[in-house]
Amino acid sequence: VPWFGLNYGGRMSWKNYYDSVVSVRKTKEYYDKLLPGSTILCAHGDEQGTAFVTTHRELFREFERHGIHIGCAGHDALLYKGGYVYSFMPLGTSPDTMLEKTRPWREIGDTWLGFYAAQHTASENPQFTRRQHGLLGWLNGATMAYNYEFELGVLNDRAYTLYRPMVVTYNDNKGLLETIQYAGFREACDDIRYATYLRELSEECLKKGDVDARLLAKKARMYLAMLKRDSVDLNLARLEMIDYILKMRKALGFSVLTAAVITAPADKVAQPATLTEAHKKDETIELSDGRNGIKITPENLSLEHMQIDIAALDKDGRRLENPRISISDREISLQDVKNILLERKKRYGHEFPVLIRADERTPHEMIRHVMDQCVAAGIWKISFTAVAEDNTSDTKKKK
Repeated sequence: VPWFGLNYGGRMSWKNYYDSVVSVRKTKEYYDKLLPGSTILCAHGDEQGTAFVTTHRELFREFERHGIHIGCAGHDALLYKGGYVYSFMPLGTSPDTMLEKTRPWREIGDTWLGFYAAQHTASENPQFTRRQHGLLGWLNGATMAYNYEFELGVLNDRAYTLYRPMVVTYNDNKGLLETIQYAGFREACDDIRYATYLRELSEECLKKGDVDARLLAKKARMYLAMLKRDSVDLNLARLEMIDYILKMRKALGFSVLTAAVITAPADKVAQPATLTEAHKKDETIELSDGRNGIKITPENLSLEHMQIDIAALDKDGRRLENPRISISDREISLQDVKNILLERKKRYGHEFPVLIRADERTPHEMIRHVMDQCVAAGIWKISFTAVAEDNTSDTKKKK
């Protein structure tokens, strides 16, 4: 994007405007070809004043026409003269004091909000990183993470002394390296996912639920509203959110432990698919989110993905004394899970996906133990699906 140096005012010439419009079109064409369907965010300027914003805001309209969203890190000058033209706004503040700063932007709407510069804080403390980039900002109106030095430079903790405290991880050309800061950042993202899902479920309960469901939704929202966001134990907060999520799913008629509904392939007669059935038959199963219609099939998963099954029932439908953990129907221990993940990580890096599949009778703590092994191995792309209990008459007789 052309830079004209009009920081302190001065009118934009016709040629300036024309060159920018040409650049906008080229940018859009380039990314549509390289990464079709992408959302393009373009930071233009840094801590600019009112004169700059006034000079450029008509040009920003052209960016929006082409689907390119403009943002600029800065302060109140950007709000006073261009609050309606910016699509993302990194505010010069810290996550614990940004609630009032985000208020006018939230009222204007249609703008991603974050904070910057408050990351200059020797962040080799995963819990601090987790709080700062997670619920602390989210509960104070942040809708994006904007650490502009997230991954900077070579693997050298003595380089870039000014920005070093902001660096969360390094890129070794095979992916992002595991660091304690990066672990904290990923936990922050997960905290926000839980909180967002809680809020979405509460909206659903308020719209469609009965009296009990509506009161439960308000109670869940009250919990978030009353959190001591700068000091709450984040692990306890997540467990509380999970508890409310499960209760609201039940109130809405969703299966409490079922993250996806499993059905037979379209060319076969629909029937319940269970881990028991999956053990007996080597057939393709389609995972379908019954609410949103998202289709997940084995073909959608990369060849490097790994599936871990956890079953509380044996193949005859009898409850096991200890849930069975298996990969490709081969029983393994929790330690085996970690060892296999570490070997696969050497081959594919840490970003290969893991699918944990459990039946409805599986205790949540066993799922958690398997998740812990994934985290211990440095694997964070974890998804879940639960399968329904086999309710056929033959199985009932055996029980």
